[in-house]
Amino acid sequence: MGIEQLSCPACGATFEMGLPRDVTVQSVTTEDREEPDDDRVKVRPNACPNGHECYVMFRF
Repeated sequence: MGIEQLSCPACGATFEMGLPRDVTVQSVTTEDREEPDDDRVKVRPNACPNGHECYVMFRF
């Protein structure tokens, strides 16, 4: 597992998230996302240091 540096879409603050090594981050948004039908795409919630909840979508 690797650590990705991501930016909060609400305030721009940087936060870290542990993700599998060979994934591509597709989006980081404050809008709630449903799990896609594609088994290679996942959505996980996280929060920035300022408390903004966000959703990270990534592809294997």
